[in-house]
Amino acid sequence: MKRIAWVVLGWILLMPSVQADVQRFTVVGNGVIFALPEPTGWKMDTESAKNNNLPVVYYPTGQTWSNAPAVMYVNSSINDCHTAFEKFISNDLAEFKSNNPKIVIKEGGTMTVDGKKVIIKLFSGDKYGNSEAVAYLDNTDGAFITITLTSRTRPLFDDALPVFDELVANFQFVGNAVTCNRKLPSFAERVALAKRAEQQKAIGSYLYKEMFPAIGSNMSELMKSCLAKANASVDKFTIVADVKEPGQFDGIDFQPRTNTASCFANGLASLKLPNTKLCQCGSIPVVLDMTITP
Repeated sequence: MKRIAWVVLGWILLMPSVQADVQRFTVVGNGVIFALPEPTGWKMDTESAKNNNLPVVYYPTGQTWSNAPAVMYVNSSINDCHTAFEKFISNDLAEFKSNNPKIVIKEGGTMTVDGKKVIIKLFSGDKYGNSEAVAYLDNTDGAFITITLTSRTRPLFDDALPVFDELVANFQFVGNAVTCNRKLPSFAERVALAKRAEQQKAIGSYLYKEMFPAIGSNMSELMKSCLAKANASVDKFTIVADVKEPGQFDGIDFQPRTNTASCFANGLASLKLPNTKLCQCGSIPVVLDMTITP
């Protein structure tokens, strides 16, 4: 792993850099972070369906979310800690049938993707004439995830089904932003989540091409002022935080609880960060491993 260094008054502040994943793009959804590719011939869009509370949608290149006759989208629903994966699916199927009594539901297969059990259901005969495929991904400890293909006509559905299969097969789980009881993860869990998140292409690019270059000098000045305080600790420390729109640190925590770590963490809250432009529906976890070396 590469490292980025800032020099302050003879001290070197070291923070990790990463080799970004070049095949997938990171998406921050409702309670969960995941990564997916952009299939050939399809557009990946994290903006057009924000009003529908969808973190990412797909449609054929040259079309739009609003006019494409065949689209795909990803959604997530935070578990209540009491609903089993199979129950979540059966509840969803019951809702489908309630809204569309004549709908036909068939099995579409079962697989394991990135350690997550996936069950696919195929739907046809709804009142609008749509055909759909829904992949249900088991993430009982956090948010259940669904990947959906919907088409206005059966021929277009059949043409898009291999693209849907490709998208599902290349799903990558990054981590839960909250647990099923909606509590924040522990400090150690947040560190692990942030370190896995930064390996994703979009997050890694934002952190090491935009955020750190933009605030590096400010961080150096901040550390300089913290180290100038009486009895300032020079022990290494770790900070976890979330980057939220429109560009600020939130949920800052640190360990061990030294005076320098406390000073630095307090100062981070006032820094202005570049907009993430990844997704308007969540936050990006960040970890800073700070080592002060004379």
